[in-house]
Amino acid sequence: MQASSTALLGLSKLRSGAREALVVPELKPAALMSVSPLANNGYTTIFHPHQEGVTVHDANSFSLTLKSPPVLQGCRNEAGLWTVPLTDEATISQHIDIDEAAMNVYDLPSTKEVVRFLHAALGFPTKATLLTAAKNGNLVTFPGLTPENINKHFPESDETQKGHMRQSRQGVRSTKVPDEDAMLDFTPTPGVKKKDVYLRVVNADKRSMYTDQSGPFPRKSRRSNQYIMVAVELDGNYIDAEALKTRNAADLTAAYQKIFSRWKATGVICPNWHVLDNEAPEKFKQAIRENNCRVELTPADMHRRNAAERAIQTFKSHFKSVLAGVSDDFPIREWDELLPQAVLTLNLLRQSHVAPNISAYAYHHGSFDYNRMPLAPMGCAVQFHVKPDRRKTWGEHSMDGWYLKTSEEHYRCHIVLVKKTQAKRVTDTVFFKHKYITQPEVKPADIIIKAYQDLRQALQGLKNPADAKQMQTLEQIQDQLSPGNKMQIERGLERRQPRVQNIMQQLTARAQQQPPRVQFEEPRREESLQPARMIVASPRKQVVMSPRKEIATPAPTIRKPKYVAQEEDSIAARLKARRAASSTNTVNARQASATKVSAAADESIAERLLRRKRQIANSIEKAFPVLDPETGQLLEYRQLLRHPKFKDAWNISAANEFGRLAQGIKGRVKATDTIKFIRKSDIPPDRLKDVTYIKFVCQ
Repeated sequence: MQASSTALLGLSKLRSGAREALVVPELKPAALMSVSPLANNGYTTIFHPHQEGVTVHDANSFSLTLKSPPVLQGCRNEAGLWTVPLTDEATISQHIDIDEAAMNVYDLPSTKEVVRFLHAALGFPTKATLLTAAKNGNLVTFPGLTPENINKHFPESDETQKGHMRQSRQGVRSTKVPDEDAMLDFTPTPGVKKKDVYLRVVNADKRSMYTDQSGPFPRKSRRSNQYIMVAVELDGNYIDAEALKTRNAADLTAAYQKIFSRWKATGVICPNWHVLDNEAPEKFKQAIRENNCRVELTPADMHRRNAAERAIQTFKSHFKSVLAGVSDDFPIREWDELLPQAVLTLNLLRQSHVAPNISAYAYHHGSFDYNRMPLAPMGCAVQFHVKPDRRKTWGEHSMDGWYLKTSEEHYRCHIVLVKKTQAKRVTDTVFFKHKYITQPEVKPADIIIKAYQDLRQALQGLKNPADAKQMQTLEQIQDQLSPGNKMQIERGLERRQPRVQNIMQQLTARAQQQPPRVQFEEPRREESLQPARMIVASPRKQVVMSPRKEIATPAPTIRKPKYVAQEEDSIAARLKARRAASSTNTVNARQASATKVSAAADESIAERLLRRKRQIANSIEKAFPVLDPETGQLLEYRQLLRHPKFKDAWNISAANEFGRLAQGIKGRVKATDTIKFIRKSDIPPDRLKDVTYIKFVCQ
């Protein structure tokens, strides 16, 4: 069955959104009505037992009183369907269940991790904003979040850039050449400092607030909210936000009443002047007047007169950074649950106008105590503790969920969203699994890398002059790890020179010695000068030198002269000679490899470093291999063409290069006619002996 068109139901008491229907010709005898459109438009549907039928009520027209908790409770998923758990293990929660939560920041292993964790908990602000708040004393109860630590360990996170990146300013380091002719007649006059007095008239009786609505959020929340009302109070410089479903008069009025009630409950500020847009509904303005506030509308198309416009920009930048830092599997339909803590952290980073030495949050609610209300990164994945009374004997001690906000009504508690039941729960024991923040853990690899970096800095000259013993030890290590230095040359000369010099005996021996028939390659000087092995127990302890182990030098291999082709030799004879030579080279290579393995077993650390340095120097002389950054392997051209990661790029690159050298590629590469490809059959017979091979290298 397929729908042929859309129509509106003839139910005038329903709102237009709830009357939308699909026309299906196959269902002419009867019609089906969905509950989802009714719920989306603010109606409550009650199915009565037995044959009593069903009733639909406006959400504001009745109140539901329960004598006992519900026997079943489900939630609505992203597809708009209601899901109900089929087991008794699922927690039934009418609103918020008090249970557990909060691992504090004191368990983190270092100051750097503390700054990273609290930076994410505050919504990933910029460095300048975080420094200003710390210098003004807004974050005095946050452990370790001092201006010095922020300057040293501020994390340059992607989440900060996603919410706060701005266009670069023009005119910075401009390359425009000044007009020198125009500057010739200009004579700068030094300014004279005078006692200037600036006056500003402020109406102390005017307590203003500004409100405006943001654009629609990309996804509706589970509570059908899609807009955000942003309000700003000028005296305290306080920004507040409330989610709303639509921009009609009823929803605007309900959101405004919630914000006004929160401000009035603080007992600090009660606005009496309300500025809003020119297109405000009459019902909304009447609700403002009932709160003893004067209504002031901005001129048409003059949005800058409304201070809430700038407040919306500030709040959206902060909230975007928060959403960029949530867990990858966080249900985005719960975005409106993150608003309370987003408002809290935003006002902790802002200064009050009336009292510039305190934050906007402190002006409204008093000083913030992190030890009483610990904060954590919003939307991060968590494991929260399940109390023994809520789990079975062999039940798991924790459940999966996502962190929503801190609980203002409980001591050291957080509100989390249970992954299994989609219900909110207050908990006091939580394990955070944020994708950007590490848990208190130092891996062995981190210790090894840190030790290597310290040793490398010491060898490069960054030494500690305060400890003479440590200096002496590092100098000895530097001498041992530097091949070809003066100490090694002197040791080698001492080993080679005899104790008694007899020049006449040496001359006689050289004269009697016959030159060998086969000339062997002399080993390099640095190869014979092997450094002594050294063991360092501690920079503060005495260095113990172990005796040098003599490595047996393998006997030199006498290579047969390379086969040289004669003009009268046939092609078959040449191929046979080359195969014989390659088999001999393979055997020699295996023997040499076995010799190297046996010699490497007795190598010291310094000898191994010297050998690797030579290998790197020799590999540089080869023709352009490509280094794989993941495996550290050097890949040649033929390996790149077979590699699943690089083959596409190198095939296209090789085709472009061959096309450029040859006759080009139409529409992509111009030809240079440097080379021309021919078939092997086109080679003249007398030139076959001149044909050789080429090696493709990477460029």
